[in-house]
Amino acid sequence: MPIVKRGIAHPLAYPDPALYEQSPPDMILQNIDMASFSGAMQQLGILASYATEMFQDLYDIANEQSKRLVRASEKTSSILARLEEVEGVVSSNTQMLGTVGGTDVAVREPVEVASGLFNKEAMPSAIKSRYVNEAVQRAPPLDTVDEIVLPETRVEWGPCAARFSNPKFFFEEFLQAEEERQRLIKEEKAKRRKERKARKEAQRRRLAEEKVAQAPTKKKGLNWREGLEAYDLGGTTRQLGQMGISQSLVSQGPSVPPPREAPAPTPAPT
Repeated sequence: MPIVKRGIAHPLAYPDPALYEQSPPDMILQNIDMASFSGAMQQLGILASYATEMFQDLYDIANEQSKRLVRASEKTSSILARLEEVEGVVSSNTQMLGTVGGTDVAVREPVEVASGLFNKEAMPSAIKSRYVNEAVQRAPPLDTVDEIVLPETRVEWGPCAARFSNPKFFFEEFLQAEEERQRLIKEEKAKRRKERKARKEAQRRRLAEEKVAQAPTKKKGLNWREGLEAYDLGGTTRQLGQMGISQSLVSQGPSVPPPREAPAPTPAPT
């Protein structure tokens, strides 16, 4: 619900309209400027009075908080004094703690105390007085409009009162900003993952190319079936096609002359 109590109107709303409505044509703009200047001075005066009220409320709140701190400090001091007595009793006792003083010790579970920060009853007096003030502008009965709104529109946009004063506005803005931040983080992670994959693929291709370049090349063997190929037979280069040497003769290798026979022994003279 909007809290509107200290309103400041337009500068021309404060001076008397007769100052410029009945002016001659050549003086009407000048009189309007003077009336606007007078209204601005009244605005400053009203603003000063509003500031005085606000600072007075702040002073009252600070004074109340100071008194509460003093009371809390006094309670803390009394608790510390009692703790010293309890510590002395515990240190001087040799029995079980459950039998100290003849009574059993009751152990109770800790109870979570509600803070009441968002409760109207726990609001500061300066803000609470704005809600109970008759001059506060109340929210219009927009819940009656929800009865004629289409169901799908109500699901998409929510109640009409949320468009006028949405108490979940800041939470929704935070949720939207958080979703956008997480989306950017996911996109950045996917981009880095894609870059790492591309680098690994490029490194794999480079290593494969280097391995192929370093591998020894295989030499092709001689093809004896092709004609007109130069080959050295017995130290002399010959053209196989021109000389008519067949494949069978070439496969047997070069011809070797037979060994010479030893000369017959000469008979001795008689």
